Amino acid sequence: TLISVALVAISANAQTESYLAIDDDGNISTEFANATQDDNGNMIVTIKGEHVTMTGVSSATPKDIKSDDDNLSYTLETWPEWNQAEWKQFNKNQNVWHWEGEEKVTDFYFRAIWGSGNPTTGFDMERVVDNSGNFAWTYRANYSNYYFVPGVSTATPVRGEYFEFTSDVDGLMKIGFGIANGTNRNVYVVEKETVKTLTAADFKVEGYVQGCDNQDGTPMWIPSIKINEDLTIGDTEFNQSYKDDNLIVVDQLQKVKFAWIVLDAKAGVTYMLFTPTSQIAFRDYQFTPGKTVDEYQPSEDGPDAPGATTAIKAIKNIAAANDAPVYNLAGQRVNAATKGLLIKNGKKFINK
Repeated sequence: TLISVALVAISANAQTESYLAIDDDGNISTEFANATQDDNGNMIVTIKGEHVTMTGVSSATPKDIKSDDDNLSYTLETWPEWNQAEWKQFNKNQNVWHWEGEEKVTDFYFRAIWGSGNPTTGFDMERVVDNSGNFAWTYRANYSNYYFVPGVSTATPVRGEYFEFTSDVDGLMKIGFGIANGTNRNVYVVEKETVKTLTAADFKVEGYVQGCDNQDGTPMWIPSIKINEDLTIGDTEFNQSYKDDNLIVVDQLQKVKFAWIVLDAKAGVTYMLFTPTSQIAFRDYQFTPGKTVDEYQPSEDGPDAPGATTAIKAIKNIAAANDAPVYNLAGQRVNAATKGLLIKNGKKFINK
């Protein structure tokens, strides 16, 4: 079922339109919550804003088929069993946290939604064999020849989970997303019409990497996360995580990312966002007509996406400076003359 609605909030500053897929309480937006699977096993949600049309696709996946007949085979048209397509919370309750001594403290939840199915151009079937090369009485879907490869693939994914964004004017597109840990996830932004993959020089990423903390224990907001040449996100450039004032090296490539992609969106061009061998979680988008990446200044102390909240704003660990901003423990910027326990340059101090 194709759901098409015009439910996009227009902010009061500079005509920025935005859409939030899930709120801070974990309530999935009406469009995603009410999506149903069509006859082709897909759940397609389309959001129409003033300038942007966003589409999210989630696909049913074929189940493994058990067989007691060595000659049994199936065609794709008569595949008998499928896992249902769905939209669900990104690993339920993903959160950004830091350590206070031995205590793990949650600062805020990064709510996002994700769908089912690897984004591929198709699939075929294969017989499963055991370690001895014998038939294991099971058939399964095989995607290995259908994963998207930048510069090699001549078609974009047509099934699995992916997101598309198209604007009717040039402007700045900011997309909130999450990547699960476990492997080095590549994140692709692909121009659908030309099958061109944007390179590391074409967009920016800002956000959090799970476990990267400032010296005072607050989560480290990273206004410029490195995009590697293979389009994996995160490296050792921002690995200063502290526990009990001891430096911990964080392997960013293996950690959960809570981030925002920022790119120049050209009028009439459809940009696809996906990871090639897994799913990507979608949180929100923001679009500002007439703005460019070159003009964009990332937030220095935390996210400014719709619905983003923190108990303690992340403070970037920078060199000491007399005129550096001062914060209270609630993450609010305060006057330097404020009395009490404050934070400056990522360190707590008492101003008497």
